Amino acid sequence: MEGIYKIFQVFALIMDVVLKGEIHTSRGDLNEERELVREGIDALVLEGKGSDADYERGGSWFSATSWIFGLVMSNIYTDNRILEDLALAQDASVIHTRESNADLVRNAGGFAKWTAALLFYVLFPLSLIIGIVTGQTVTGALVLLLSSLVPLLLLRVYNMRRSEGGENTDQRMADKIVEAAEDSERVVAVMGQAHVDGVKDRLPEDLNIDERGVAYPIWSRMHLEELITPVFTGFSVLFVFYLVSMNLYSFMIQLVAQVG
Repeated sequence: MEGIYKIFQVFALIMDVVLKGEIHTSRGDLNEERELVREGIDALVLEGKGSDADYERGGSWFSATSWIFGLVMSNIYTDNRILEDLALAQDASVIHTRESNADLVRNAGGFAKWTAALLFYVLFPLSLIIGIVTGQTVTGALVLLLSSLVPLLLLRVYNMRRSEGGENTDQRMADKIVEAAEDSERVVAVMGQAHVDGVKDRLPEDLNIDERGVAYPIWSRMHLEELITPVFTGFSVLFVFYLVSMNLYSFMIQLVAQVG
């Protein structure tokens, strides 16, 4: 009985929970989120990691995959650390939806995990072989990018689609929002637009939910213009890393051949 009364008290205090969907590469969305936080909040919930990954034994492939992904996407994704700074300036709590990116592996099933690892171990050396054998370095760099994107996408989709209670990505996000709402009058939760409907359906009906969509569509001219410079920069960094990796791989092959 006491537990039911406590839950009632929590939801009675809730004034507003803002669900802000975003395109992770949109400056327009970041500007809207900044204004939402400036309006005053008690808690900020952000999709993403709260700390650097503490990779489990045997997860070196995921560490490499995440590093390559970050090498490119750190130039393309918008930096939402400004939202954390604005929230902390108001003494608001900041909650991330996962402890680290390693949660993607820990929460994945065995089949998805091993398939993702296999894809990386096939695509990564294939990208280097393409550059060494054919000289098509641009194609090789694109395959290198795929060696990161494909395994991560597989793990993300698996975690998002699985339906086992708290292991579902949307359910974990909803749980974090409820956690943030326990001692808050206004909560702003920022997440990819693809998660909004799933999270909203999993939130208690007692909450006063204010849903906000993206600033503009992903294929709009405004968004595509924003991407030109970051995409060029990201691929340039990846290409330099690819050339260095390819030359090192070629050197190692020659060294082994000489020893043999």
